[in-house]
Amino acid sequence: MVVCLQADKMVRLKWPLFQTLRGVFAVYKPPGIHWKRLRDTVETKLLKVKGPKFVGLKVGAGHRLDLRSSGVLVLGVGNGNQQLVHLHDRHLTKARPDHITLERLERIIAVIQGIHQRALLTYSGIDLKSQEAYELASRGLLRPMHKSPPIITAIRCVHFSPPNFTLGQHK
Repeated sequence: MVVCLQADKMVRLKWPLFQTLRGVFAVYKPPGIHWKRLRDTVETKLLKVKGPKFVGLKVGAGHRLDLRSSGVLVLGVGNGNQQLVHLHDRHLTKARPDHITLERLERIIAVIQGIHQRALLTYSGIDLKSQEAYELASRGLLRPMHKSPPIITAIRCVHFSPPNFTLGQHK
């Protein structure tokens, strides 16, 4: 029996070779669902398919997706968990840092700072078109008024030696 998973639906197809659960497969993860919850749901549904005698099932995730992101989540069952580790290790050992340059890293840092500056303005609770907002921002005194996620206001590359680099805050 083959199980095809789409969002919260499960479609069952007969296939005698699927009697042993093992291998790697992909599941679509919609936004708003934690990757671990999706993995646990898949594991529970696969246990129901195999029946009450089959309790030794371990579903592993090849990577993790953010709660708000959507995409393909690669899962492994049985020997698929070892395949996930092997694929992950092989990918990391073949990765080359040649495309990482100081200029590209500084561009990424600038984007991160811009996003956090906009978040700081949003969480400050001050009218952005006011003189007060301008003065506080120009002196670096703009702060969130209420509870907010961590905000990075000043960051720079302290050390760059590919593939290693060190980021630090500057004042």
